Order: sequence, then C-alpha cells, then structure tokens
Amino acid sequence: MQSQKFQEQIQASKPLLKQLWQQTIECKIENQTALLEKQGIEVGNMKRWVQEVKSGDTTNREARAAVYYWNKVFTQFLNLPATVSASRPITYSTMVMPF
Repeated sequence: MQSQKFQEQIQASKPLLKQLWQQTIECKIENQTALLEKQGIEVGNMKRWVQEVKSGDTTNREARAAVYYWNKVFTQFLNLPATVSASRPITYSTMVMPF
C-alpha cells in the first residue's frame, strides 16, 4: 500500500506536481497569516501574497511571506529588536541544536 502511494507520487505529471506545490504554499501562507492575525499583527500583504501564488510558485510568494512572517515572529514573540535579522537566530539555533 505504502509503496504504491510512493510510486504514484514519483510518476505524477509535472503540472500536477506544480499544482500540488501551489496548494501547499497557499496553505502555508494562510496558516502563517492566521497566527500573525491572531496576535494583532498587520497581515494585509500576507493575504495578498496568498492570492498571488501561481502554479509551482514561480513568483516566489513563499519566500516573500516567509521573510515577513519570520521577522514578525522574532521581533514580536521573542522581543528581538527589529534590526536583528531573522536569519541570525535561526543560524545560531541550527549550530547549537543538532538535528
């Protein structure tokens, strides 16, 4: 059963894979938007970006949303100054916490 599902995924057409990726990115941005909105953070741009995701995310909306999201997470939730890049704590945490 499991191997059959793997085979179907491997054999999926390129257009289908791009559509599935689009749906994945849309859900990811929607979830990020919901969390920020619940915390009272402005999310107008996130709502616009989720509407602009194209098949295969060729316009790179995932990256735009991720930059905004992580900067807000680090500055709002961790009380880091806005001048601290979101990548700095992530880089540090990956050095300290082995996976």
